Amino acid sequence: GIEELLHCMEGIVLLNEERLIDYLARYDKAFLYQKTGYLLERIKEQANISESLLELCRAKGTKSVKWLTNNEESDTFVNKWRMYVPQELTSKEEYELI
Repeated sequence: GIEELLHCMEGIVLLNEERLIDYLARYDKAFLYQKTGYLLERIKEQANISESLLELCRAKGTKSVKWLTNNEESDTFVNKWRMYVPQELTSKEEYELI
């Protein structure tokens, strides 16, 4: 599930942002920008993710509310990303319980 994905992402030390932006643009789906941005923000420091990439994801991806996983698991709203995520993936500063 999502926990395994996040565990794998923790191993990322360098990300080709231009290539990722190109892939996101090809699909041009708001929810992909939204989910990608949320997940990349979690590894921002170790993978040197630029703030400009996160801003692009927020600008193109936060037009509507989405769920990171299915509705039962994603019970915590992260306003910054306009997304419901599993509570165990959030810090106290970023969530609002429903």
